[in-house]
Amino acid sequence: MAEKRQEVYSQVVPLAGSDALLPNTSIAEIIPYLAPKSVANAPAWLLGLLPWRGLDIPLISVEAATGSKLAPPGKTSRIAVINAVNGQANFHFFAFLTQGIPRLIKVTGANLEAAAASDKGKNISSKALLAGEHVIIPDVESLGAMIIQSGKFSKQ
Repeated sequence: MAEKRQEVYSQVVPLAGSDALLPNTSIAEIIPYLAPKSVANAPAWLLGLLPWRGLDIPLISVEAATGSKLAPPGKTSRIAVINAVNGQANFHFFAFLTQGIPRLIKVTGANLEAAAASDKGKNISSKALLAGEHVIIPDVESLGAMIIQSGKFSKQ
């Protein structure tokens, strides 16, 4: 019997200083950068609210949310709209500021390996090597929970 290969279509999302790896199904859409509406007294990682498909969704800095330095948008920045993973009936999407255009990749056991044991960091599910390049795998569930706990978003 032939062995079934495990493949996950994913997106490599450029961030400042590293890349994030997310399953393609977790990304609702990649859109051009649009300045968000500011939110009063927001934490540094919450960049504001972004109008998207009739909703105002939270736009976050993954870098700041994972304990790194806040990166401003650049000329190649995009926004990755993320399908929220949570049990909340009124919170379905949030967005990441990217530092470039995400790219599609097929992730297999042959091109992904766990990084050397190290501190994962805040809101990071794991760190890995993807085709020899360091990537982080953000903990989308904890990022969503952090947004909800901030109370700085409108019902979706």
